[in-house]
Amino acid sequence: MISRNKPALMVIGLFLAGNLLLSACGGATPSSSLPATSATLQPGGPPAPPVAFTWQRIGGIVALCNQLVVSPEGQVTAKSCDRGASKPIGQTQLSQKQLELLKQWLDTFKPFEVDLPNQSVSNRLLVHIVFNGQGESPVTLNDQLAIANLAARLYAHINNQQSD
Repeated sequence: MISRNKPALMVIGLFLAGNLLLSACGGATPSSSLPATSATLQPGGPPAPPVAFTWQRIGGIVALCNQLVVSPEGQVTAKSCDRGASKPIGQTQLSQKQLELLKQWLDTFKPFEVDLPNQSVSNRLLVHIVFNGQGESPVTLNDQLAIANLAARLYAHINNQQSD
């Protein structure tokens, strides 16, 4: 019986080893330092919280790296990932209006991942979004930009709170 499960165990082992190697590379892709996009079991710990979407702004003249993680319940966490190190900036909660909009987006749109040029700055910043929608509709560029704009405003709000 164990010999039948041996190939499956080897595949799982290779998968886990590959993930460890990728995570050790740090910063290989824009989203490599973002948390899991759904509730998953982590070795030695509780399940990761579910994530509605992640937003990351990277690049530019000063090699900027900002991250934002938004839960389906409206909890927002901002981090700086400059120089490959993840540093917490702060947290906030979506307003009731923002939470209603998020729930509408989650119910409407299919999951997507996109890289967008930052619309407000022309110094080669890139915005990377991973959205975990539960809906059936494809997302439009205008909707992607609305999500990116909300995330940028939330990050700025949290960052400004920390500097006061």
